[in-house]
Order: sequence, then structure tokens, then C-alpha cells
Amino acid sequence: MKGIKKIGIYSNEGKVKIEDKYSFEVINVQEWKIDLLPLQLLDQAEEAPVKWKTRFWLYKGNIFVTTQKILRLEQVHLLILEEFDKEREYFERLMRKHSYGEDHQTYTRIRIPEAVRIEVWRRDGGKCAICGSRENLEYDHIIPVSKGGSNTARNIELLCEKHNRSKGAKIG
Repeated sequence: MKGIKKIGIYSNEGKVKIEDKYSFEVINVQEWKIDLLPLQLLDQAEEAPVKWKTRFWLYKGNIFVTTQKILRLEQVHLLILEEFDKEREYFERLMRKHSYGEDHQTYTRIRIPEAVRIEVWRRDGGKCAICGSRENLEYDHIIPVSKGGSNTARNIELLCEKHNRSKGAKIG
């Protein structure tokens, strides 16, 4: 029982991009390209999942469709949050898998707790806090651990690799 499926993304201007073949069978895509999403819904969808059309939901730049007809509102919200977190988990797993070769010297640092990573990912919408990119995302300590920073959501943000590297160990 999955109940929800991500089918596309939308921009801050309300423009829609369909990424999933399934959606072509469900709706008239031409109609979507003509109709921009209402900006009021986009603001609301940054905080919590928002119903857009009969079976379509918006959340933090993503479009979801319910695949089951009988779902309570609370169930839809939970399924969307779970689907949203899967993207974060997927990229974290890839980073662990491909980040360093065997000859790389490592040092021990306390890992950012999963609950904090989830909170930061949701708060930042799964995109770079500076440029909004969804590519090569990394968790960044606003106050570096080396300068006394903590592993709390208040001290961590999502940055793309470019912005995280340009920041280095600077505060802010």
C-alpha cells in the first residue's frame, strides 16, 4: 500500500514540469501547461501538503498524485512527507557509497542525527538554501563543528556542493 506518487515539479512562478509517464494517462498535460498554479497555493505548499486538484497535491516544489481513492487527509499528508524524505535518504546513501576511496584518511565526527537531517530537509525544501539547486546537496553546519557548532537543526542547512565548498570553515 503506497498510496502516493511523485509525478512532477513546479517553480516559484507556478510553471509545471511533468516527470512521470503515469500523469499523461491521468490528466490533460496541455491544460496544465496553460494553467499556472495559483501563487497562493505555492506559499501554503511550502509549509504543508496542499490539495490542488481532485487527486493532486503540492508540497515544496513537488507534485504528487494519490494512487488510492480512499485516503484520509492525515494519511495523504503522511504519505507525502514519507515520499519527500525518500529523496533525501537516497542521496545520503549515494554520498556514503561513493564519497571516498579506501585510501582516503577519515576522522571521527559525530554523525548528524537522522531526525535532524529530516527536519532540515523538510525546512529547506530539499534544495540549496542559497541558490535553490536540488543537485549535489550537502548538510552544512552554519557554525562549523570546529568552532563549537552543534548538530541541531538551528545550526544546519542544506547547501549545494558549490556553495558549501565556497563557504569552507567560515561562520554563516
